Amino acid sequence: SGLVFGKAGSLATEEYDGTSWSAGGNMSGTHESCGGAGNQNSGLCFGGSLPTAVTEEYDGTTWSLGGSLSVAKYCAQVVTSQEG
Repeated sequence: SGLVFGKAGSLATEEYDGTSWSAGGNMSGTHESCGGAGNQNSGLCFGGSLPTAVTEEYDGTTWSLGGSLSVAKYCAQVVTSQEG
């Protein structure tokens, strides 16, 4: 599965089920080039191409505002570990 969000000027979220893409819930604000983490049922968007401290959380259906970053981030990146 996969999740796409944070496109320039768009609130849209797209979900991939391994076969096809479908529309997900809209973000509450546009966050071009935000950092992202998680999966389709527990996603995060933080920072953006304009420095921002905003964080949004996705529960598989709806985006909602999360806790603010302590410092505004520009094009934040995330590194995760995938252990089997």
